[in-house]
Amino acid sequence: MGLGDAAIGEETLGTDQVDAWSGLRYWAYVDHALLDAVLMDSMVIEEDESGNSRASCRIVNPDVEITAGHRLEIVYEDSVVFGGVIRTLDIEPNPSGTLQTYLLDAEGWDFILRRRFISKRYTNSRAGDILRDALSVSGVTADEIVLGPNDRGPNIILADAVNQRMAEFVRDVASAGGGFAFVDPNRRLTFQSTSLPYSSVPVTAERAETLSYTEDLDNYRNRQIVKVTGLDGTTTVTETRDDLVEQVMRAGNEGGSGIYEMYEEVEHTTSSVVGDLSIMGQTVGYLALRTYGRNVKRLKLRMRALAPRVREIVQVDLPLLGLLGPFSVVSRRISDLAGELLYEVELIEGGFSQDALESLLKIVGAARTTVSIDASLFPNSQVFSTAGNHVFVIPAGVFTVQLTAVGGSGGGGGGVKHTDSLFGIRYANGGTGGASGKAVSIVTVTPAESLDIVVGAAGTQGANATATSPSYPTATGGSTGGNSQAKRGVTVLAQGDGSAGGGGASIDNSPPVLINHGANGADAGGLGDAISVGGGQPGGVRGTGNPYVQPLAGQVGFVEVRW
Repeated sequence: MGLGDAAIGEETLGTDQVDAWSGLRYWAYVDHALLDAVLMDSMVIEEDESGNSRASCRIVNPDVEITAGHRLEIVYEDSVVFGGVIRTLDIEPNPSGTLQTYLLDAEGWDFILRRRFISKRYTNSRAGDILRDALSVSGVTADEIVLGPNDRGPNIILADAVNQRMAEFVRDVASAGGGFAFVDPNRRLTFQSTSLPYSSVPVTAERAETLSYTEDLDNYRNRQIVKVTGLDGTTTVTETRDDLVEQVMRAGNEGGSGIYEMYEEVEHTTSSVVGDLSIMGQTVGYLALRTYGRNVKRLKLRMRALAPRVREIVQVDLPLLGLLGPFSVVSRRISDLAGELLYEVELIEGGFSQDALESLLKIVGAARTTVSIDASLFPNSQVFSTAGNHVFVIPAGVFTVQLTAVGGSGGGGGGVKHTDSLFGIRYANGGTGGASGKAVSIVTVTPAESLDIVVGAAGTQGANATATSPSYPTATGGSTGGNSQAKRGVTVLAQGDGSAGGGGASIDNSPPVLINHGANGADAGGLGDAISVGGGQPGGVRGTGNPYVQPLAGQVGFVEVRW
C-alpha cells in the first residue's frame, strides 16, 4: 500500500491480518511503548483558546496492552505534539475476529487541573508568582505537573480561592493577569501574559488551501444596561454605560440615533451593599462595551505548511480581503493526510485582548470574587498619595481611564486617666477614627487633557489627658480627614470623602459619677460611578487610658489613575 492510496478497509484484502502503513512521520506511544500500527488518516489533535487539548487515533491489532486511563503521547518529528490520558476506548472487531481496530480518545494533561482544588488567598502578588505557588498548594505537583515558561505578569490585587477547582483558579488568575495559562504536552504549566509570542509563520493566500472570513455583528452594542441583584434577592442597582464615539459613528453611517442597546441581568453572590452592586454593574457594562463594541473579525484557514500555535500572534497579509495586521490564533486542529499533517486554524483580529476581555466578562458576570480585574483592563497606573493638589495629563492614545479616589481617614480620639482618693484610678478610652470613603469612576477622556487631582490629608490625632481630684480630665478628639478628588475643571469625576475623627474621652464628677468613652468617627462615602462607604483608608487608632497609650492620626488619602 503506497502513499496516497485508499485507506485500509477500502482495498480488497487477501487476509484480515494487515499492517498499518509504516511511512508516517508521527508516532504514538502508550505508556512510553511505541504503537506500530497507527492507521493512516486517523490521527486528530484539537486545541482551543482555554488550553484544553484532545486527541484521537485508530490502532490496528496493537502489540501492547491498551486500556482507558493509560498515557497517550503523539510525537511528530521529535516533538511531543500531544500528551494526555486515554479516556475512552472503542474496540471494533471484524466478523472473523482476527482484525481488531482500537479507537482511542484522549484528553490533554490540563484535565488534571479539573480534579484538584485550592484554598488560599493572595494579595498584591504577580500573576505568575500566584500560579507558581498554587501548583504546590493545590497538590498538582504530586501529579507531576511542573512549572514551565512563566511570565510574572502584572500585579493582581486579590486572588481568593475557597475550595475552588484549580482549573477555574488558573484560568481566572491568568485572565486577570492579562494572559493565558495552560498545561503543555510535557506536563508543564505555562503562563503567557499580554506579551504573547509572535509567530514566524505569516498568513498569506499562497500558504492557505482554504480561507473563510466573517464579521460578527450579532453581539455588537454601544449602550449596555446592567441590572445587578444583591445576595438578599431584593436590593438592585441598574447601571448604564455608553460608547458615545461608536454611537456618533453609527448615526452618521446609518442615520437615526445610532444606538445599539443591550440589557443584561446579573446577580452578586457575595454582597447586597449598594456600592458593591454598583461597582459590579459598572464593570460588567464597561467590559461588555470593550468586548462587543466593535465588529469582531474572524479568519479560518487550512494549510499543510507548519501552522502557528494557539495563543501566538500572527501577521495576516490578505489585501484582497482587506485583512492586514496582527491576529491571534484561538484554536487549532491537526490531522494527518497520507502521513503528512494538515492544520486548520481559527484566528481573531487583535485577538488576545478580545479573548481576554470575553473571559473577564464571564468572571465578573458570574460574580466570582476570585480575582480583582483592574490589572488587566488598565495595566498602567499612577498613584497620587501626597496630600495637596496635583495635575495628571492624559497620555497619548488614551481615551478611557479608571479613577479611584480614597479620602483621608479621621484621627483617633484621646483617652483619659483619673486619680481620685475615693474611687482610686479610673480610665476611659477615646473613639477610633472613621474609615474614609472610596469612589470609582470609568470616564472617557482626550489625550493631552489635564485632570486636577486633590489628595485628602489625614485627620490629626487627639490627645490623651490625665487629672487628679479635684480636677477631671477631658481628652481631645481626632480631626476629620480631607476629601480626595479627580476633577475636570469644576466637575468632580470621582470623590472619596474624608471621614470623621474619633471623639475624646472624659471623666467627670456629675452625679452619678460618669466615665465617658469617646464615640467612634462615622465612616464616609463619596461621589462617583460606584461608591463604597468606609471602603477607603482605616481610621486612626483610639487612645486608651489603661494602658495609657496616645491615639494615632488617620491615613492620608490617595487618587489612582489607571489607563
